[in-house]
Amino acid sequence: MKTLFCICILLVATGLYSQQFIKDTSFSTSNFVPLSFHIVDSSLVYGHDWDGFFNETFVYKRNYSGIWTRLSTLGIDGRTINVWGVDSSKLWLASQTKLYYTSNSGANWEDRLTVPSGGYINGLMFSEENPNIGYFLCDPPSNSGHRAIIYFTRDAGESWDTVSIYIGPNHLGLQDAGCIANNDFVYFGLTGNLWPNLTFLPRMIYTTNGGNNWSIITIPATELNVLKTSFKSTGKTGLISLYSDSSKIYKTTNSGENWTKMATFANGTVNLEWVGNSDIWYANFDTIVYKTSNGGMNWTKFLGTEEYDTFYDIKFKRSGNRYIGYFMVFNLKSLKYEIIRYSDTITTTNISNISSVIPSGYELKQNYPNPFNPETNIEFSLPKNGNIELLIYNNLGKEIYKISEYKQAGKYNFKFKAENLSSGVYFYRLITENFSSTKRMLFIK
Repeated sequence: MKTLFCICILLVATGLYSQQFIKDTSFSTSNFVPLSFHIVDSSLVYGHDWDGFFNETFVYKRNYSGIWTRLSTLGIDGRTINVWGVDSSKLWLASQTKLYYTSNSGANWEDRLTVPSGGYINGLMFSEENPNIGYFLCDPPSNSGHRAIIYFTRDAGESWDTVSIYIGPNHLGLQDAGCIANNDFVYFGLTGNLWPNLTFLPRMIYTTNGGNNWSIITIPATELNVLKTSFKSTGKTGLISLYSDSSKIYKTTNSGENWTKMATFANGTVNLEWVGNSDIWYANFDTIVYKTSNGGMNWTKFLGTEEYDTFYDIKFKRSGNRYIGYFMVFNLKSLKYEIIRYSDTITTTNISNISSVIPSGYELKQNYPNPFNPETNIEFSLPKNGNIELLIYNNLGKEIYKISEYKQAGKYNFKFKAENLSSGVYFYRLITENFSSTKRMLFIK
């Protein structure tokens, strides 16, 4: 087992990284509730803050010149939950009971929606794939019979429809625990609960058909609360963070039918963020941010110093082979909340394009040479753009290598090197949205 573990570590790297940290010196606050972010694009970012002592909401915008400015929040009432930016002038703000909207950078706010008495909004989100689609989960209102309400829009918030779902007497939603993977797959994390001598396991509400039907998944874990759901854009593969007396990360590759525990951390709440079209996730546990580059199999310390006490919100946005991240942290020296801006470039070196001529169909060719020692070529064809996964398994069915990328239509070659593996039979598999194929190869030293 130790040998196989070492082999996996050597094989999982799929890219080279060029990274940079920048402290946004134009922003700092000593308010009581830390900021949450929404990244519109590489330069436009919104954030929100709520001062519990004065019951006052703050909304900030980082414009294209890199300066954070505070927007007017006149007319906003109650504790705010999160902000969602549309463009440089339009944004949404969710409070515990209302949705607000502005089309002029906060000069005027419209009260768009109020949930029933006793209900609470757990965070507003819109689809990255189709910004007209949006959702939020409302905790069961008074006298609702423990039925939560899912609000959804198909016209960018001009109108909202609802569907109710029974979640039981001991479950509630959690702030910012939802995830829109794509137009079909949507997830909401729920709390568990301890009742006298009974444990209610953590659950998720989910749909796989764009909200036409909703179901509940029970996660086989001892932790009570699903703090964060973070799924790939394919919809089926994702990580969730759970917390009660310890923090754990679980993974599913089939929309929650099965779960595998990927990591355990001693304490601290967990925020998970996926970097689009990759196997990269970030997770913060109080004073430390961790990173995985292989879908959760291995985690390494990414950021954490004695200067910073607690990392709160983290958000990422990818464009092409580059992505940016924002970290909200409390500085022990200045006694203020600060923002760290992070940028990274992923340069994939595993797969090379051998022809830009668009093929007529999908194809996974037999590797050559075969048998091979120590490397072989695997060619495949894609008739259209899309996400692909290329996986390699040993003869016991254990995954030992995985690439998950977005590719343009064309023909590609992947050079697989196996000098650190044992001789034997291996299998390689190509998966796209509309195609799947598996072939056998033989490695002989």
